[in-house]
Amino acid sequence: MGSTFGEKRQHAVDAPRATSRPLKVAVVGCGVAAQALHLPTLSRYRDVFDLRAVVDLDAALCRRVADRWHTVPATLESVLDGDLDAVLLLTSGDRGPLILSSLEANVHVFAEKPLCRTTADARLAMEVAGRRELRLMTDYMKWFDPAFVEACRQVSTVAGADREGLLTILTINPSEERYLAHHRMTPRTVTGAGDPAGERAWERLRSELPGVPIPGLEFYADVLLDCCIHDFYCARRLAGAPRALIEARCDTRRSSAHIAWETDRGVRVEYDFVRLASENVRYRERFDYCCPALALTLDFPSPYLRHQPTSLEWHGTAGAHLTTRTADHYAEAFELALLHFADCVRDPARTMDATAADWLDDLGFVQGVTRVAFS
Repeated sequence: MGSTFGEKRQHAVDAPRATSRPLKVAVVGCGVAAQALHLPTLSRYRDVFDLRAVVDLDAALCRRVADRWHTVPATLESVLDGDLDAVLLLTSGDRGPLILSSLEANVHVFAEKPLCRTTADARLAMEVAGRRELRLMTDYMKWFDPAFVEACRQVSTVAGADREGLLTILTINPSEERYLAHHRMTPRTVTGAGDPAGERAWERLRSELPGVPIPGLEFYADVLLDCCIHDFYCARRLAGAPRALIEARCDTRRSSAHIAWETDRGVRVEYDFVRLASENVRYRERFDYCCPALALTLDFPSPYLRHQPTSLEWHGTAGAHLTTRTADHYAEAFELALLHFADCVRDPARTMDATAADWLDDLGFVQGVTRVAFS
């Protein structure tokens, strides 16, 4: 693709972007999230997305990824100075500064989690996006999984106090290598090239979580925000917003956490997470929800295994009869999330899910967990 990014954008800052043509997008960050998850989606939906460039601080990686996906390597400055509709921010580390730079360039933003690490950055990004009437979405992809949508629908049919119950979540996160092998990943050639924010990001984080030791800040950034956040946002939608934190124990040596809280719907949540550096352990992410009128189990596959089903089983009462149903859903949640973003960019009147406000809600909860666990 012979796109040129030196041309200044011609539209006004407040110009509407609704369009039926493919959205002109650039991917920023060429690591695992880009190669295994999002670039395949962009390639599959060429009627929706026009991939104009890829960006990475590792120049050799950027060139090789560009060649593989039939686009051009570029710099962040050149793509933001060009005529883009949106950027996909898939870098590692803190994305707060990249989000602000993109929004200030009048570009819609789809960002992998964590959207940012501090509430100050989240509020500033929300303010800029709102002022410029731009879309800012974080990749809460499990919200778009049809099995999870059905689980939430089942819970919504239960009225009032009958929803009060227990939600247990167990997540076992093993070594990623075996789950990534079939993606033919292009490796990095420059170690540490994925985090452009560097030390400045840690300074902002230390100022927002004073008193938390360095190991606690690293656990907050690398485990709670990068891994556990999927379970937190799913628990919030399925069982209600956190109301009271009961217990928070985090083991930095074992990369494990046990967290318990109560939601505003009267549901107690018991959450266990462990990261195991072993290829002999299978990925597991299981939700078990039970209340007087309903019991359901939701099993998510590894996000790196495409076309693997998310399984849902539920038991409920229909009159005097007990009903049991199971369903396997094969739709790719990452694809559905990205297509939702495209629909929202095209239609300014469309209500967007997985917003910066959602991220801010979950970020506040995670910071509360961090303060309790590392105080």
